[in-house]
Amino acid sequence: MTRTCLQVSHEVHIDAPVRHVWRTLTEDLTTWWHTVSRRGSHEASLDAFVGGQLLEGGGSGRRGGPVWGTVTGLCETRYLEMCGRMDLPAGVRGFLEVDLDGTASGTSLRITHRASGPWEATRWALATSGWALTAGTLRDVVEGRPA
Repeated sequence: MTRTCLQVSHEVHIDAPVRHVWRTLTEDLTTWWHTVSRRGSHEASLDAFVGGQLLEGGGSGRRGGPVWGTVTGLCETRYLEMCGRMDLPAGVRGFLEVDLDGTASGTSLRITHRASGPWEATRWALATSGWALTAGTLRDVVEGRPA
């Protein structure tokens, strides 16, 4: 392993108002959550305030899973920022930004993930495809398609 940096950004258009996308993003995580978790979890909960935590797992809506990240910035219905372990290997730090912009026909969603530290190249590739899948799944859920 060598010390390396990753920045991945994915943008999708969602045919829904910003407030509906924000609500799904922050309150209905179990409907769209998809990570490259080593634990295989597809459930999460978010405390949507600065200092709040994104917890992964727990099962059936229970809290208490591992801390995936801490909310470090938030502008309701517009911007969410988190820093933390994000299921990355020891010594790797992650930073996540989610931007929402209202458009005439819905919402533009952009997810940007940055990470740095010693990590194998194959894992970086999985993170890249994982965020594309996550953005697409969130879009599909908000638009009423099966996830």
